[in-house]
Amino acid sequence: MTPASFLNLLTWMKNDFDGQVTIDMLLTFFFVASRGTCTQNELEEALGYSNSGASRNVSWWTERTFDRRPGKGFIRREIDPDDMRYRRLELTKKGREFYAQLQEKIR
Repeated sequence: MTPASFLNLLTWMKNDFDGQVTIDMLLTFFFVASRGTCTQNELEEALGYSNSGASRNVSWWTERTFDRRPGKGFIRREIDPDDMRYRRLELTKKGREFYAQLQEKIR
């Protein structure tokens, strides 16, 4: 990604989300999108987030934020059926469509 395409992406995100999205939120989205599916623990380890920081960033992208306000609906967070201590993360259909838009902005 060139500096110009990165700036273009950040400007688009700022305008599209009224300046609410942070770099950490964007990194969270890209991590989940690049993995297809992952656990919140994998996200925490890879990006160096605390449990609460990862939870806050993920919840911004889900249907409901951590404080019960409507979220974006781009990431689905579910309890892992194999180990109930973990939360599985994956993009929703809406999230995959948004990711395709992001990829266009990067090019």
